[in-house]
Amino acid sequence: MDLEEMKNIWQQHERELKQTRMLNERIISNMLKEKSANAMRTMSSTEYLSAGLCAALLLIFVTMGSRI
Repeated sequence: MDLEEMKNIWQQHERELKQTRMLNERIISNMLKEKSANAMRTMSSTEYLSAGLCAALLLIFVTMGSRI
């Protein structure tokens, strides 16, 4: 194996490594986006549930206060 063949093989491996690295970065980026979207969805649903609970409790206290 001469030097030119080794250079060509090395360059091919380098290209494959770059492609693999780009693919891995895309996969990780997509995973992080999905994870953050799920976290935001969970937080917003918790906020809506808390607001509904507060509104229900306020309504109960207001109706109880008007009876006294």
